[in-house]
Amino acid sequence: MPASVPLVLGPLGGSAVQITRSSLRWLCADGQRLRPGDPIALCNIAVRTAAQGERFAEEAEDLRFVLVAAAPGRLRQAPGLSRGGWHDEMRGYFPWDADRVIGAFEPDAAVTDPDPQALVARFCVAGRRVGEVAEDRTGILTGWHDRKRAWRVGAVRPGTLLGLGICELSPVLRGPDHAFLATLLAAGGLGQVVDVPDTPLVPCARTLIEQIRRTDAERALLVDGFRALAAQIEPDRMGDWIFAATLLKALLGRPSFERYDVLTATGLEEVAPDAMILSVNADGPHRYRHRRLGYTLHCHPFQRLRTGAAFRSWLAREFVVEQHPVGAARRDYAELIRLLREQAPERQILVLNSVAATDREDILCYDAYDPPLSLALRNVRAREMNAMLHDLAAETGIAIVDADAIAADLGVHRSIPDGTHQSGEMQAVLRDEILAILRARRVPGFGGAMAGA
Repeated sequence: MPASVPLVLGPLGGSAVQITRSSLRWLCADGQRLRPGDPIALCNIAVRTAAQGERFAEEAEDLRFVLVAAAPGRLRQAPGLSRGGWHDEMRGYFPWDADRVIGAFEPDAAVTDPDPQALVARFCVAGRRVGEVAEDRTGILTGWHDRKRAWRVGAVRPGTLLGLGICELSPVLRGPDHAFLATLLAAGGLGQVVDVPDTPLVPCARTLIEQIRRTDAERALLVDGFRALAAQIEPDRMGDWIFAATLLKALLGRPSFERYDVLTATGLEEVAPDAMILSVNADGPHRYRHRRLGYTLHCHPFQRLRTGAAFRSWLAREFVVEQHPVGAARRDYAELIRLLREQAPERQILVLNSVAATDREDILCYDAYDPPLSLALRNVRAREMNAMLHDLAAETGIAIVDADAIAADLGVHRSIPDGTHQSGEMQAVLRDEILAILRARRVPGFGGAMAGA
């Protein structure tokens, strides 16, 4: 095996695509020892075609190419590739040169494959900014985005997993680097992971159904209602203006139906999700329903409490708080699964269940609580929701990611000391379980058949 292997940028986009880039921003020191998953360098890129002009229009400012170590070793940097300053961050300075040598990789003695593709992995990351003022170029996928994604660049299009969850799912998908790189490297194929966050709209099943079914006329009425809200927000409550605008944008979206531009080594393609993962914890015991228009609104309580008087008054005046029993959640999930499969019959659907195992429950008598207990007691609801998912999986063939069993095995107090937010250890086990399900179900790009192969 050679002592070092020259590394090049590699092919990207094929002959039909024009790509320009920034200079290279190094993410490791020259000669630093690298482990698999350690980022090496990144550059911002711009993508244009003769027929359509600039692509990735909604993600243009946060579209980046990233090199990551896929084997242990050391990188020796070629000089002159980083210009520093804005030249490392602006995407239009240099044409893409697939054969440009960026350095040499010195693999550890244990590495038996000197193929550069086996030593360094190539990824693209993209974030759709909430607004152009929400800019943060300090890291690989930093900034405020209403959709983040990353994919591994190879000869064929990547298979895609779409995540629509809350705080116990998004960081699992994004991984310890917060940019999906470790997740995709562990997947072993050419995969893409997309995450739509739960701020400010929590993606409960009923909201996803309404997003799919919402007509243009209903969208117009929804916009009119938010115009009335905006007229009542105090000029100095900038946070409420931002919250209202982002909430409206989220309600108008259709994340389960979105398609994505992706670059491969040979071309530019548009893809849809091959799999989708939800969290049953997005369906709480109560939710808001608009009195006149009938749409569902579900936001985290801590976010509502931070809004001003105009926003809270709007909620009290325009919405009614409804109970959401387990039976209603089951009907919503059954309807959502049917709608998703009407659109894409082969799409795999995964659902993360609730952690019902606990060391905190010390209720000696339940007589103080009105039935159904699942509307008042979190642990009772978690057990009933998990049983509901079990029955639904038997009927529909969805896959359950058993967070409850994983938490019990690791120790609930150790893994989820506040009852909600997991440790890094539990997130890693959940991530492995998700990837194992995707492989078992032969989702393209995640260890199963390659997409487009």
